[in-house]
Amino acid sequence: MKQSIVNAAIWALLLVPLLAAPVPAASQAGGGGGAVVVRQSLCKISVGQTLPGGTDEVYTFDCSTVLTPSATGVSTLRAKATVEGWPGGTYRNTGFACIINTQPAGGGSVCTTNSRVVVNAAGQASLNCQCKLTDPRCRPLAEGETSC
Repeated sequence: MKQSIVNAAIWALLLVPLLAAPVPAASQAGGGGGAVVVRQSLCKISVGQTLPGGTDEVYTFDCSTVLTPSATGVSTLRAKATVEGWPGGTYRNTGFACIINTQPAGGGSVCTTNSRVVVNAAGQASLNCQCKLTDPRCRPLAEGETSC
């Protein structure tokens, strides 16, 4: 099961940006710019239990990456989905490999293990992955590299 979680995390997100829209900065004082929200076309979340369809994955269009253009270069991926056929109970997993597409700001993708997925008893799943380039759990992926 751990391998399927790792595999799901590697492919966790089919991250092709669909739309980028600037988010206004709370304050322009200090010369800092605002964040950029990159709408992802499709994300996949591994939920840790085999579902009626025979897989432990759900797909969602409710996903985006927030890119904070600063010296630290923080990228945060968030996704939400309703898990049809969820058997109940709560599932949590942290520290798995997660790829974040940082297009169009900065280009390319990054890999991080600063990651968390939670499914609550009602079958509501959420995925959160964060990459701060100064964090040793985060690294840029080389061009053509598809796994962490």
